Amino acid sequence: MFGLTLGLWQAYNFLLHHQMTTSFSKAQQTTDRSAFVLTVCRWPPYDFTRIVDLLGYDMTKSQILRLPSEERLPEVMKIINLSVGNLSIPLDELWEKSAWSIADTISVFMNKIENGSQFGHFCDWGSGCAEVWKPVVTLMNRCYSMNLSHEDSALQEVILLFPSAQENGRIFGFKPQFYFSVHSYDEHPLLSNMIFRRPAQRATSDLHSVRYQSLSEAETASQDGAASYGTCVHECIGHSTVEAFGCRLPFVPEREDADLCNQSQYAGIPAYFKGLDGIGAQLADLESSENTPEVVTRITKSCYAKCRHFRKTFSTVSMFRETDFYPTITLRIRSENQVTVTEEDSHSLARLLSDLGGVASSTLYRQLKCQEARKWVGTIVGLGLIVIVSGIHILHPLFLTGTNILILFCTKKSVCHFVSFGWSFMYLLFFRVCHYMGLEMPPAHTNAVQMMITLKLVGICFEVHDTWKKRGQLKKSESEEDKKNLVIQLKYEEVDPSPMDVFHYAFNYVGVLTGPYYKYRVYSDMLKGTAIDGGVDCFKSMLQRIWVVPLYAVAFLLTAHYFPLSFAEGKEIFRDYSFMYRVWYMTPVFFNFRMRIYSGFVLSECVCIMAGLGAYPVSSEPKPGRGPSKYEALESSDEKETVPKEYNFETVHNIDEFGADFTPTVRAGMRCWNMTVQYWLATNVYKRVTMARPIKEALTMFTSAYWHGVHSGYYLSMLTVPFILAVEDYFDKLVRRKLGETGQYMYDWFAWFVKMQNFAYMGMAFLLLRVDTTLHYWHSIGYIYHGLLVFMHGIAQYVNLIFSKAQQKLKKSAVTAHVDDYTKVRFLKTKDEGKPSKESDNHKSVTASTKTNGDVVEDKKTQ
Repeated sequence: MFGLTLGLWQAYNFLLHHQMTTSFSKAQQTTDRSAFVLTVCRWPPYDFTRIVDLLGYDMTKSQILRLPSEERLPEVMKIINLSVGNLSIPLDELWEKSAWSIADTISVFMNKIENGSQFGHFCDWGSGCAEVWKPVVTLMNRCYSMNLSHEDSALQEVILLFPSAQENGRIFGFKPQFYFSVHSYDEHPLLSNMIFRRPAQRATSDLHSVRYQSLSEAETASQDGAASYGTCVHECIGHSTVEAFGCRLPFVPEREDADLCNQSQYAGIPAYFKGLDGIGAQLADLESSENTPEVVTRITKSCYAKCRHFRKTFSTVSMFRETDFYPTITLRIRSENQVTVTEEDSHSLARLLSDLGGVASSTLYRQLKCQEARKWVGTIVGLGLIVIVSGIHILHPLFLTGTNILILFCTKKSVCHFVSFGWSFMYLLFFRVCHYMGLEMPPAHTNAVQMMITLKLVGICFEVHDTWKKRGQLKKSESEEDKKNLVIQLKYEEVDPSPMDVFHYAFNYVGVLTGPYYKYRVYSDMLKGTAIDGGVDCFKSMLQRIWVVPLYAVAFLLTAHYFPLSFAEGKEIFRDYSFMYRVWYMTPVFFNFRMRIYSGFVLSECVCIMAGLGAYPVSSEPKPGRGPSKYEALESSDEKETVPKEYNFETVHNIDEFGADFTPTVRAGMRCWNMTVQYWLATNVYKRVTMARPIKEALTMFTSAYWHGVHSGYYLSMLTVPFILAVEDYFDKLVRRKLGETGQYMYDWFAWFVKMQNFAYMGMAFLLLRVDTTLHYWHSIGYIYHGLLVFMHGIAQYVNLIFSKAQQKLKKSAVTAHVDDYTKVRFLKTKDEGKPSKESDNHKSVTASTKTNGDVVEDKKTQ
């Protein structure tokens, strides 16, 4: 327990300090690890100590280090000026003799292969380092590439160890900069894809998890005969630099027919092409990448565009961990099945097939008459499904179930629900970040299983607690009416599961992958088979629900083709399309998301219907996730067994598509979305918190985001909801209730449009997931709906202020104003003058008033 707590604390610290890199997008991974190459570059690419020796500079490195820090920079600048000005030796000789070596930077590299063994190499040219690391020419001058399959082993990790001397061996006023990346063997290493690192001042190491994604099935040769992207870029840069500068750089072997640059030509070449751009930001007298000459931009852009058809994309994501030895860099290639868990995977092909198979097999399952048979068959099938999609990772849900059984039967019933809630959600976080601690990342399907089992296990603990509480209230109750109500509630709500019952409930195949959530009492009623034995037509109910799925599927496929989410992450939509187009593009993307979710949820409901889960009499008014809500109807139906019962499956109704799309407010729309989970959140979070309504709503939405995952997009989207709800409530109270029927009709249509746009806006965060991509997209549209939210809130506050002042004035006028009874009588008489047709009625009214206030009238006449 202590170790797990410590691990979770470390994961929390990681997420806290690495918010930009905690969200990974799913990547298609290669099974051939020999295709990977590790490339390491250093800027500047020169060893200035060697330059000093070659140029005959009279001040040694040690003498420079003995100078005060403010005097070192001018001396270093003299060396740099010499290296780009008048040289005493040929330029290519200077380059070859002063270029940095991999052995100057890395002292040890170690490989971890699939069988778990490790082997290391001390990186000097006399111990085989030259056979592993090969110099490669890039735009950053010399880099070194290591073939990751040099030992004919499928590599998992590479560890590069920096010698401690590197920390103190700097003379430039800054530390050398290192860049590295993992790329395909035929791909040219690019600066834009490399991770930057400086040797740290303390003992640290960086863990870089590598993702690789191929954009094309097969490569095609370019028209000029280039065989790969790297070759294409290399040749293009060589030809372009010769054309731009009129001479050949020593480290660009192409165009050997061109003359080597002389000293004056070399001095005029931008620092970017000489490898000096890396120190330009530190030394003001040199160019930096922030002020790159136009020729550099033109050459690089044209070459990248020309060779784009060879491009294979990859990315590396920086992580962090402490170590107790020399500074290191660790590169870990993620294996094929280690794809990142994202909400995007919630209804993949595997789960679609699972739902369809569940619909078909549930007919046989429903035919089982024995309660124990239903238990074991449902559990065995459920475990089999989890093993198929998760493999060894089934240990996670098994462990969580076992620990919750211990909590349920080893802790007091008064606190078991709180303990289960805290433990289960803490383990859910550990489950999602365990790969940061050296464990293998679970597949996406296991994440779906873990999510549903978490709700079930916490939910059953709440059910047990509520049963214990109501039994205690029944013993203490003195009112017969209260006792009667409690007896009825316990009859249809109480649960008393055994450890094996909890296990069967957690792993029953119905809803094990995609939901919906249902209470243990609903599961128990299904096992008893009362509704099934009563003749409920499950097949007819299933057909009434499933017929819309093909329509949703077609709509999903069409919109996925024409409006892919990947387009919202690319550069084209920000570069080539307008602001209004980006605002509009959210709508079809969100429509595509809804069609996918609708299809999955409806199929999941059909699995439950065919299994007979959640069938209750219509008269009991079943609610999604809960079951019957009107127990008196169940009592009366039990007494009148001769009356035919009409059943429905509202208990497992998880999505109300029409309500989600066409209700006018966000609050109403959310109540139609994932309704069984909404019930769980409302029952076990919202209603248990005794705070103000806005705080309860915020805590509920935070719990929902936490349950969905660790990705920033969940929190950016769901934690916006409480503010939207507050503004909606303001306008409903201040505007809508004061409108007539036509005004309310127009108001609802406008509110519906704003609701759908808000959903689409929040949906982008839910789909993009990463905080950087989400904020980039929102920033490109000016955070328009956040701004609208603030604007509407300001209007609501202003209108509320005006109404409040008006009401205060009316109250003040009512308090100060006084009209005596005599004036009231005179007013009535004056009002009745000139109306002879109603003389009798007016006479009666005045007479009645006079009689009522006779004494007052007499007194006034006397006066």
